[in-house]
Amino acid sequence: MDSASTAAIIGATLGAGGATLGAWIAMLGARAQARAQVEVARIQAESASRTEAISRRRAAFSEFGAAVEDARMQFVYLEEVWERHKRAPDEDLEREHGAKVEILNRSIRDLQSKEWALRFTLSAAGQGIVTEVVQSVFQLHKQMDRRWIMIYTGEDEEFLQEEGELSRQLFNQLHARLYDLAESIHKELPS
Repeated sequence: MDSASTAAIIGATLGAGGATLGAWIAMLGARAQARAQVEVARIQAESASRTEAISRRRAAFSEFGAAVEDARMQFVYLEEVWERHKRAPDEDLEREHGAKVEILNRSIRDLQSKEWALRFTLSAAGQGIVTEVVQSVFQLHKQMDRRWIMIYTGEDEEFLQEEGELSRQLFNQLHARLYDLAESIHKELPS
């Protein structure tokens, strides 16, 4: 074998080795790039999932808050009927009261369904304040029922005023609890 042939074989071997090494480097680069693309896809999926969960939580809170406000307004409308009834009792007001109570009951049923939609989106820590808000609604409802019976049966005016003050306190308490809930939800949501 002459030196030119040897040089050609060595050159070919070095060329093949270089090509093999280049292929290995390319393969390792492709694997790293593929891993990076999979990681990017995973991060995007997690981000989309987190964004969707936050959107669902915000929507659930918004609907629950609106349902609580609707129930609160129904209490206000009942109060207006009662004030008119105290000034001049009549059967039309009694019928109006019955209709307002039915609307209030529907509002409370709606609130209960919204309550559970919200609960499904909250952590265990966020559940307590939801319970407080719902209990406040039921406490106010019970107080308002008791008050209507007293108005309807002609209770002493001073006693009715005390009961009215208790109703207003419960009403304000409900409003404050709703704001506490909003603050709690806001803390749970990422900025």
